[in-house]
Amino acid sequence: MLHRSPFGKRCATTKTQQPCQCLTKPLPLCANLKKKTSQFKAVKLFRILFYESVKLLVRLVRWVYYAKRATVNGGKVQHGGPCIIVSNHPGTLMDPLNTVVHMRRRIHFLANASLFKTPFSDWFFTNFYCIKVERYVDTGGRPLNNKNSFRLATEHLTRGGCLYMAPEGGSFEGRQLHKLKTGPARIALNTEQANGFNLGLEILPVGLNYSNPSEFRSELLTIFGEPVKVASFKNDWEADKIGAVRKLTARIRQHLLDVLLATADEEEDKLLAKAEIILQNDNPMPLFEHYQRAKDILREIQNWRKGQPEKYSNLKALTTAYFNKIKKLRVSDEAFVKMQHAGFKQNWPAFILTVVVAFPFFLLGYLSHFLPLMSTHQICRRLYDDPVWAPTFKPLVGIVAYLLFIVLQTWLVYFFSKNTVVAAAYILVFFPAGLAAEWFIKKWKLFLEARRICHLAKRNKKEVEAVVQLRKDILSSYSSVPRAN
Repeated sequence: MLHRSPFGKRCATTKTQQPCQCLTKPLPLCANLKKKTSQFKAVKLFRILFYESVKLLVRLVRWVYYAKRATVNGGKVQHGGPCIIVSNHPGTLMDPLNTVVHMRRRIHFLANASLFKTPFSDWFFTNFYCIKVERYVDTGGRPLNNKNSFRLATEHLTRGGCLYMAPEGGSFEGRQLHKLKTGPARIALNTEQANGFNLGLEILPVGLNYSNPSEFRSELLTIFGEPVKVASFKNDWEADKIGAVRKLTARIRQHLLDVLLATADEEEDKLLAKAEIILQNDNPMPLFEHYQRAKDILREIQNWRKGQPEKYSNLKALTTAYFNKIKKLRVSDEAFVKMQHAGFKQNWPAFILTVVVAFPFFLLGYLSHFLPLMSTHQICRRLYDDPVWAPTFKPLVGIVAYLLFIVLQTWLVYFFSKNTVVAAAYILVFFPAGLAAEWFIKKWKLFLEARRICHLAKRNKKEVEAVVQLRKDILSSYSSVPRAN
């Protein structure tokens, strides 16, 4: 007899009492669906493991690359709802990494189309939490096509996701906050509109305050600012969409300025940097307190530049003259501070004794770290001389070089000692020895500079006194700067 298929049609595959093959064989569609589902789960798991591994690596890089790190208002970053994170962008790829490393949740990134040029990079960034967005510099002048990118961003935020964006549209040297693009505001307002302005989307500003993003063992202060509630612009959006976008962009800019030392131009940046050096050496402060003092100084410098140009020019001339003098003498500002310290001359024998005791640790650290440091410097200098990308290439090349050399050096220690305990001990002391070498070099250099000033004072006392007076005049100019509330 003929059997009926499960779909109601007669089945001619069998004409016996045996069960129909349609019922015993798995449907190809179901099998493919199960296979695709398992593959999707495997890819998703791999993406998560990769993301968390990168975060762990970034934490390691930050610990090695930056001598000092501090975070302010870190509690604001643990945002549970949909949000857009925006930050300044002086350090290329390190900026988003330095931002999202503080967050427990996984963040998607709006990335420039230039990162997707090769087939591999296109596959990699597309599959690992990045959404491509075009700029005119990426398209060669042709009209931009970001409709799909904005759609993906809106869908991600609607699902309660978090998105990182660099609103300046590119990475720039210096501490200036460049003109912001309207992309974050447009995405935010369109997303809220699509959800009836009930989504609760917020824009979280992050200030990345580097002492020098390209310099190894520099400092980084990360400040999380007050979030901007996008729904509060509902009336503006309904009245004038373009005006609302501009208004929200201006609000984002103001919130970023609140968490940054944003200078107007390179001239202002250099003057502030020199003021920071003098004030920090004269009265050392932790990173955030130093930032607040520098913020007050910057505000006053900008006021003098606009309202009292004569005072500004005089301060600039004094500062330039002072730093030219100490450069000519081959000493640092910190050395002048040490030289003026009452107990410096009496304490130098104790310092020499400390240096002698620390010398073996310095030697171990210097010898073990010399090759990875020099190889990193040479590779970065030869392969990529663009200073904008230096903050990215130096940490990445450095971590690879360090891993290779620590493996090689540990193998050499084991090869000559034939002792696993000695090899394990070498790994444990590798990084502490490097820190000891760093301390030794800084202290010894400072000691030699201070001694040079003392010898110079014996031969030409008036010249040294003139330099000291210049420094006092600069400090006097800044002593009247009011502190912000």
